[in-house]
Amino acid sequence: MQRWLQALEQRLLFYGKRAGVKLFAGFLAALLVGLGIGFVVYGLWQVVAAEWGPVAGALVLGAVFIVLGAVVLWAGTLHRRTPPPLPPPAFSSPQSASIVALVEAFLLGLSAGKNRGRKQKSPPPERDDS
Repeated sequence: MQRWLQALEQRLLFYGKRAGVKLFAGFLAALLVGLGIGFVVYGLWQVVAAEWGPVAGALVLGAVFIVLGAVVLWAGTLHRRTPPPLPPPAFSSPQSASIVALVEAFLLGLSAGKNRGRKQKSPPPERDDS
């Protein structure tokens, strides 16, 4: 048993170190990419400001970033996957089925109690124009 625990500890240490190295490398890569994007934007600013002036350059770069952000937001909403439905529960005994029914009834009552004080929208009264 002790050998098994030592092997488990070594394996956990190995995976922990590997995850730490990957996390650090990912953070460093994100930092370097961010710096690179900053320098590219600064270079674009220099080009646009020299060509059209600083105010127009700021407006152009701001508009480009707004359009890029809108495209990214739009692309993020294109494909939404819904998780597959859960299979029906398999009851091992009639007692477990009755417990599930009891919990369902409790939650239904709890939901009804929460909605009790709220005003429900009723349809407008019908007018009788006779």
